[in-house]
Amino acid sequence: MGRGLRISLILCILAAGCRPGLPAVVDFPHYAFRNSTTLELMRVERTDTATVFSMRAYYIPGWWFTIDTTTCLYADGRRYPLHAASGIVPGTHEYIREAQLPGEGWRDFKLYFDPLSRAAEHCDLIEGESTGGFHFYGIDLTGRPIRLAAGFPDGVTVSARLPEACREPGFTTVRIHIPVTQQVLPILCIARTEGRRPGMTGYASARFDDDGIAVFRFRQRQTARTHIVLGDNAVSASIWTLPGETAELYWVPDRRELTVSRFSLREDLAPVLRYEGAYAAINEEYGHLPHYRLHPEGPDFAPGVQTGAEYAACVRRRYAEERARLDADASLTPLQRDLAEVQLKGDALRAMCTADESQRLQYALEHGTDAGYRPLALADADFAWLTVLDLTDSRLLFSDAAEYLYHPAVWRLTDNK
Repeated sequence: MGRGLRISLILCILAAGCRPGLPAVVDFPHYAFRNSTTLELMRVERTDTATVFSMRAYYIPGWWFTIDTTTCLYADGRRYPLHAASGIVPGTHEYIREAQLPGEGWRDFKLYFDPLSRAAEHCDLIEGESTGGFHFYGIDLTGRPIRLAAGFPDGVTVSARLPEACREPGFTTVRIHIPVTQQVLPILCIARTEGRRPGMTGYASARFDDDGIAVFRFRQRQTARTHIVLGDNAVSASIWTLPGETAELYWVPDRRELTVSRFSLREDLAPVLRYEGAYAAINEEYGHLPHYRLHPEGPDFAPGVQTGAEYAACVRRRYAEERARLDADASLTPLQRDLAEVQLKGDALRAMCTADESQRLQYALEHGTDAGYRPLALADADFAWLTVLDLTDSRLLFSDAAEYLYHPAVWRLTDNK
């Protein structure tokens, strides 16, 4: 290679502002996590004078729109402050009204930072130092593709049926793993919900260590759902845990599920969660169940009912209709059928236990106020039909509405079993 050609290659690398092999422009870069679907990361450009982030914000009428002046990048252990912007004025607040929406209801703008180090393959975009700002963690600057998830994650065995739930207490350990490509490791919050009885709900928070691992250990009274929030709502998940087990939960950013953004038609690639524990197959199936549900908060669920007996008859009829549809669905696996059945039973419980508040809400939506609403009172006799759900079946703990098993009227039906 001649001396002139070598010099030309070196100059090209310097002009690109990044190390050899890294692109100067990445369109729709992938990232490990983000905490807002109202903001899209459209492009990252790297030169020897600046790092430019092209963004698109989707308007929501009635909300404020702003970008904090302390917005910055983190990469290779360094902080890169925002030093310029175009299409937006950092620090100003704009109230969004329906009539003000320009074009298709979004705004494109650019944020300018100092050039990143040439070796940086990932960075974090963090708005401000307080909660409430947008966060993009682990932004990939290499342009490398990621693979889509297909079927169950490696190591997950599909259970034949939904197992009995556990009602024996134990100390449960959940180890949560995230990739350490991001420069700022977010705070992890965890909430456990085991029912509406005193001492049955717990909250905790922790930070990840340098290996990207956070460990929670808590006393669990029965099979229950554990809710996990990563950072400022960057990623949230709910998993079922068995009392006394040690479970591992991994966020796998290079395996994604293809979804669609709720504001744009651009396909979004959400990180896949991989769970290793007693309920691995259940947690994998739970987010992909067929829709056989009851919605007591809907305006057409129980219109015009005047008494508790009328409302109970309405719930029972709607439950029977959905159950018939579920029983006729031959496409379901046994595990899917068990989970869908449990969810539907839980919906019936919730509909009965929240009768007055659901009806009050519908009255307020129809009349613009709940003034004049006549409370809907249910007697114990109105709950009696719920015995067809087999309320002593421990698998009801896998329902989203398991907490209503402890409603006084339901509790009395089970003879406190």
